[in-house]
Amino acid sequence: MAVETDLVREAFRKSFGGSDAARIYRAPGRVNLIGEHTDYNLGFVCPIAIHLACFVAVSPSSAGNALRVYSENVQEFREFPIDGLDALKPAGHWTDYVIGVAQQLLALGKKIRPVDLAIYSTVPVGSGLSSSASLEVSSALALLMDQAIDRTELAKLAHLAEREFVGG
Repeated sequence: MAVETDLVREAFRKSFGGSDAARIYRAPGRVNLIGEHTDYNLGFVCPIAIHLACFVAVSPSSAGNALRVYSENVQEFREFPIDGLDALKPAGHWTDYVIGVAQQLLALGKKIRPVDLAIYSTVPVGSGLSSSASLEVSSALALLMDQAIDRTELAKLAHLAEREFVGG
């Protein structure tokens, strides 16, 4: 895990400048031990966390009233005005996961501050290891920073972001 935190810190430094003040949040990928594709049929499931994870480094932004997001995996940067987050529509882009989470946090009455996010994930996309859920949860924790949230509420929020915004 030290290698991954070093990589996300370096991605943050490369994209936004200093990384010493950046906090890092991590959410693991997961696999179903039993119950694959039974959850939506009211069947039993037993998901377990795996060693692969998504890491998000976050720090207050020095770039005005914006949410700035960089992905080391896709080498891409995007910026969104904080005041317009609730009105954004899905763009068919990887940032939809972050924006969907931000919108769900706003719907819960949480405050989204101007921040810089650098993302690095070891969970392969499209592998069935919940890479999107890992990104959603780590992004939510980063966007919350010091705001508390119940872990069950966090899981539901990530699920809603994917179903209602991303379209997964």
